[in-house]
Amino acid sequence: MARVSADKVLNIARAEIGTAATNYKKCKYNTDFYGYVVSASWADWCAAFIWWIFNKAGAADMLYVKTAGCGVLGNAFYNRGRFKTSGYKAGDIVFFHWSNDRSESVPITYTLDHVGIIEKVNADGSYTTIEGNTDGGNGAVMRRTRYAKDISGVARPDYTGGSAPAPTDNTKIKNVQTWLNKSYNAKLTVDGLYGGKTEYALVKALQTVLNKQYSAKLTVDGIFGQKTYNAIRNLKQGAKGDYVKVLQGLLICHGYDTGGLDGVFGSKTTAAVKASQTKSGLYVDGIAGKATFEELCG
Repeated sequence: MARVSADKVLNIARAEIGTAATNYKKCKYNTDFYGYVVSASWADWCAAFIWWIFNKAGAADMLYVKTAGCGVLGNAFYNRGRFKTSGYKAGDIVFFHWSNDRSESVPITYTLDHVGIIEKVNADGSYTTIEGNTDGGNGAVMRRTRYAKDISGVARPDYTGGSAPAPTDNTKIKNVQTWLNKSYNAKLTVDGLYGGKTEYALVKALQTVLNKQYSAKLTVDGIFGQKTYNAIRNLKQGAKGDYVKVLQGLLICHGYDTGGLDGVFGSKTTAAVKASQTKSGLYVDGIAGKATFEELCG
């Protein structure tokens, strides 16, 4: 599978804002998708636009299926465990059902009505999206402001780049691995390399801490799923303890400087959280909440 960053796809989408389709025959997204001029009244082009921007990025196969149908696209991600109904972030493909019946999204049905892509998470809890076919087939690519109550769910493509630069100091990662071995019996090879086993151990440590501190009743399986997401409590400057230490471990393994692995949420840890949020397209407040942990664990 060809993979690209969320930034690359979003930059292509941004460049299309304002592009209009005076009628179906003149919609380049449909024409490129189908390979011929489309005039049928059923040929809405919101999903074709999503295919178009990924295809332009050289990564149409990141969508798993070539389709101009919103429900078919949603199903492709749902069947691979990459569809969710919370924790939305920049780069997510966002789906709508105009009856506002969010039950239409779980499990995915073929009745989803519209699709776009999230460009930005806003401070007021809204989302800036980029959407094609915003007026019954003859509209334009536009920025819109959407709210969680209007969203049926999102699909997260398997982007490259992660949430942070590649780690450069493997000594710090070795310290994280040593701590995980000592405190959580992780049985990691202390090699200073951040791979799947270390990430798995950090998520297990996170689940253990949430169970101990907040009676979350999570299965400690190392998988950051919906239940773990829901159990996350906000961490901010001034907090102390193993919960902070897990956060610091995640940040360190993603290449950020937290000022140490000491379990103290100080100014450097705040700066690291903000840097991670900026890189991920999240609201930048220095508070590690659900979306921040999800980005670091995913």
